[in-house]
Amino acid sequence: MLTATLPLHMERELKETMLLVQDPCWLLRASTARKYTRYMVKSTVADGKLINEAIKVCKAKMIVFCCYKNQCEILAAALGCNYFYAGSSFNTDFIQRWKTSGGCVVATSLLGTGVNYKDVALTVHVGLPYGLIDFAQESGRAGRDGEVVASFILLEKNWLAVESERRPEETQEWSVDEKKMIAFVNTEGRRRLVLGKSFDGNSAQDCKSGDMERCDRYCPGVSDSTRSQKEMSVERDRVEDVLDQIAIGCPVCWVTSALGFGPESGCMHKAWGQACTQR
Repeated sequence: MLTATLPLHMERELKETMLLVQDPCWLLRASTARKYTRYMVKSTVADGKLINEAIKVCKAKMIVFCCYKNQCEILAAALGCNYFYAGSSFNTDFIQRWKTSGGCVVATSLLGTGVNYKDVALTVHVGLPYGLIDFAQESGRAGRDGEVVASFILLEKNWLAVESERRPEETQEWSVDEKKMIAFVNTEGRRRLVLGKSFDGNSAQDCKSGDMERCDRYCPGVSDSTRSQKEMSVERDRVEDVLDQIAIGCPVCWVTSALGFGPESGCMHKAWGQACTQR
């Protein structure tokens, strides 16, 4: 038997289901890490704005995964593309055209397993995926030929409360797979490690140790956008400092100093009322 997405916690259940409880029974595992996939989550979308946010993100051949059929139809209409789910009248001809011509398709998990699609550059999940297994399979539709791709999850600010309310009373308890999906979203560490520990156990690698594409949690607890803001702030301070020096000092001497042809503090003689010796 071959499977690409069997979490460690389901090994025993699989053996029992297939009546393989007695030894010898060997499991051969290889790493499930997708080296060229960037994992990102945005969980601060304003309430009721998921569709609008998805439209901004969706601009290459890509798959947008939705949990509900009506959500597929709304988003597809807004993006000007087709949707794909069980029973949809578009299914037969559209997928073949999409595979050939590219563009965007909005789909349920029906498009998430079993078939490889070339040149998919981006997968977007609108709302919380059903579980980490589904997410691994669906995000794995991109990058089948080793190219760098992205996986993006969009969630409203109060997504966890909304998901809890939607659950039927008889299934209030989250399954192990669902808990792992929530852990992937909420982690302050590297997202790839959450995936790896679930599917690869002790051999799991993160973005750094596996030399893989960085997720938005590459620096624990600091997102890419936060790092960019800090870098821009530092750069802005440097520029303002330089402009101040030039404004009160001697521009000629500041340039020669920056190029290494003069003393570092030699440009300030103008502020001190001294004559420039470099002119």
